[in-house]
Order: sequence, then structure tokens, then C-alpha cells
Amino acid sequence: MDKKIKLLLNEFEFLKKQEKDTNELFTEYQAEFTKDLFKYMDDNGLERKKTTQNKPKKVKETEIKTGAPSKYKKLFRKIVRNTHPDKLDKNMDENQKETFKEVYEETVEGYHNENYAPLLLNAMKLGIDIGHDFDEEIKMIENIIEKKKSSIDHIQKTDAWVYCNSIEENQKNKYMQLFYEKYKKNL
Repeated sequence: MDKKIKLLLNEFEFLKKQEKDTNELFTEYQAEFTKDLFKYMDDNGLERKKTTQNKPKKVKETEIKTGAPSKYKKLFRKIVRNTHPDKLDKNMDENQKETFKEVYEETVEGYHNENYAPLLLNAMKLGIDIGHDFDEEIKMIENIIEKKKSSIDHIQKTDAWVYCNSIEENQKNKYMQLFYEKYKKNL
């Protein structure tokens, strides 16, 4: 495999993990921020709007997209054939099963989102030879890496992230007051 692609895939893997960890922390910070915001509103006799939640649409996991280029369809099939949870060796240790399950889920998600970098990364992890069929994907991988960096940066600039990481405890009530004043029409 071309060294440049390998370096890009390694950077992608690192950023994927960093983005996952950042999202997990953000979920915790968002919960803390929301709890503190509601407490601020309750303490100050401020009303809030009722919210409704929409359920995400479920997509069939191994459905082959007809619009995907054939090289991705073939690569998708190879990875799924090797990692599908129902096809794993029953004697495989639990850590290996978990790794294969993660590879499978990343592959399916990437394929359905037409984000083919995880397919390339997972093929590399599994030792599947991708040859020179994917040389042109360097630009795509670079774009995805930039999007991941941007996503992480965006999360770290949110009010919830700033509130939980940069605001001193004695300044949090003032921060909530300013936040409420700015967004009260939406709350």
C-alpha cells in the first residue's frame, strides 16, 4: 500500500478515536450544562418550552447501495464477509469478537453514509489487499480528515464544552444568565 495512503489512514484512525472521545465527553458536558441551565431557570422562575424527540430511521445493515461505485461494493462485501457477527468463529475470544464487531459497524456506517474511508481503513486492518484501485482516494481521505478536525474544533467551542472546561465555578451562574438572555426565545 502506498505510504501516503497508509499515513492518511493512520491519521484518520487517530482522529476517529479523538472524535469519538470528544463526542462522549460532549454528551456528558451537554447533560451537565442542560441540568444547570434548567436549575438556573427554575431558581429564577423562568419557564421553558416543551421538547419532542424524533426517532432516527433504521437502515438495513448489509443492504448494498446501488449508487456506490463497484470497487466499494466489492470491498464492502469482503469486509462484511469477514466481520459479520453471525459469521464469526464461535471459539474466537471476546476481545477479537468485539474488534470485528467494531470493524463491521464502522464499515456499514461508512458505506451507508457514502464515507468510504472507513472501508479502506478496515480493509487495511484486516489485511485485505486493496491494490492500486484506491489511489485516487487520497483527496477524499484528506477532506474527511479536515472534516473530523473541524468537527472536534466545533464541539470544543460549544457553550456546553466551554462551560464545563473553561468557566470557573464562581462564574457559572453569570455564564448561565448571559446564555439565557441570548437564547431565551429558543428555550
